[in-house]
Amino acid sequence: GRIHRFTARVSDRPGGVAALTSILAKAGASVKDMMHERATLKEDIAMVSITIALETRERAHAEEVQERLKEAGIYFDWHSQSAVLA
Repeated sequence: GRIHRFTARVSDRPGGVAALTSILAKAGASVKDMMHERATLKEDIAMVSITIALETRERAHAEEVQERLKEAGIYFDWHSQSAVLA
């Protein structure tokens, strides 16, 4: 599948979300939807949870995106191999 969904935790300081989207852009992935949540991370008020629907070229490209997130030290949960945007 080409559409994937994941949730990442990033800094709630200026530039935190930009750093995440920069990694995705450099990997050639296209953000289709993004949801920003503060309430779900009560244990760390300096972090924000971002759920992203992302378009990749193919499975190998999705795996490359995951590797780049890991290399950048971004904590994330990959929710699905393929999802349909609602």
